[in-house]
Amino acid sequence: MAASVGAEIALIALLYLLLCVCIVFPPTELRSAGLTIDTVLSGLLGSEDLQFVQYHIRRTTTTLIAHSLLLIGFYVTVAYALPELDLYNVQEVPIWWKLWFTLSVVTPLTVTLIAYHWSRNSWASHPIARQLELYATSMRDTGSEGDARTLYRQGGWGSVADSINAEFRRIDKFSTSPTSVFRVVVTDSWLMKISPYTLYVLRQSEARVAILGTDTQVAISDGATTGAQFLTILVTSQRNNGYSFSVRLNSLEYGDFREKLAAPIRNVRNVVIQQTLSDRFVQVFREHVAQNPRHRISELEELDSCIGCMQNRADVILRKQCALPTAGDCMECHCRPMWCINCMAKWFANRQDQQQPNTWLSSKCPCPTCRARFCLLDVLLLE
Repeated sequence: MAASVGAEIALIALLYLLLCVCIVFPPTELRSAGLTIDTVLSGLLGSEDLQFVQYHIRRTTTTLIAHSLLLIGFYVTVAYALPELDLYNVQEVPIWWKLWFTLSVVTPLTVTLIAYHWSRNSWASHPIARQLELYATSMRDTGSEGDARTLYRQGGWGSVADSINAEFRRIDKFSTSPTSVFRVVVTDSWLMKISPYTLYVLRQSEARVAILGTDTQVAISDGATTGAQFLTILVTSQRNNGYSFSVRLNSLEYGDFREKLAAPIRNVRNVVIQQTLSDRFVQVFREHVAQNPRHRISELEELDSCIGCMQNRADVILRKQCALPTAGDCMECHCRPMWCINCMAKWFANRQDQQQPNTWLSSKCPCPTCRARFCLLDVLLLE
């Protein structure tokens, strides 16, 4: 009888452990379906887009309280599934169940008291707020007799939070998938890592970034084997060497991450980073275009920024070179230089059959401005 009850408890413990793992680290399917703590309590937490810092202060606190209730949840589950144990009569249960019950009650009470302490003075004591306090550049008296709700502790961490909130609302930020448990966000001035229990924040100007290593996850779907490369990147503070955190990034997102990051990324271990198909084609496209004749422009002609990225100067022009003006499928293009070679390569790749990348170099594409057909030989660099 005792062995049978022990086996049932072990089975319940295993199933409950799987449930806890899904709650603490919800898989992509659950996050996509909205079955997570932050999604279910979205009305209480507010909007991440409007108040990024305040949202994560409330989210981390709520998550910690919810996870602390998992202990008492196991006790209640066993008591319900095995009524013969009479676990509701706490005074009569064995000592180990009394210890578990005590722990499962004390833990959420302690966490709730800590959360109450954090919430005082408009969350000024929360670990995220205290972290932002380090970046506050000025402390001024608000004249409100210490009312921290006015400017979040006299203009300290609240002013930093307002800056982060404003930058997070911009559309040009870098952010990994919102369905991930751990997320990375890079704005113009800040580098941040979002985790279930905290928010790591570091000013870009003080960040040192290094690639530690890589690993590959292999998945089998419909008989086909695919792999994804993930990079482990260490971020440390130049001002405070004791402050650091690591991020895990898909190599397909590395290009956008590096482009948004102001600090250089050290690859001291010479990790080979896999590129996307589009990135590899851009490199091959540039190599082939470099072999074409150069186009000389007038010294009086002023080149504008590329209308594709608005960052680089326009440095290519389309002029029919592959055949006589009246021969072939390519057409004469009379557009002035308006695109850089990287954007032209991406435009060319996006207009091809994505299932047959081996035909891209020999294919044709319409001009992004006038729609005249051109091939790789018609793309000329400016000199």
